[in-house]
Amino acid sequence: MHQLTLDDVAAHPDDFSHVVVLPPQPPITFRPLLPDDAPRLAAFLARLSPQTRARATYPGYDLATAQEMCAAIARYDKLRMAAWYVMVG
Repeated sequence: MHQLTLDDVAAHPDDFSHVVVLPPQPPITFRPLLPDDAPRLAAFLARLSPQTRARATYPGYDLATAQEMCAAIARYDKLRMAAWYVMVG
């Protein structure tokens, strides 16, 4: 039996994605963080409140931090997941 690895997840992220529908909200896609998610992740980090930042352990809240988080995919025994939804209207 093949043991699942982070390389497997990085190579086939769609196999580890799941869409959740909680009406009346738009569908939310849960999936592994991808290398090209850095701009959206940076926008999320930049919007974190001062209260959240006081409890977070990120080295920064900018594009450089987001790029490093995305570059660390399948390294350091970390699996980072993302939740995305598309605003309609």
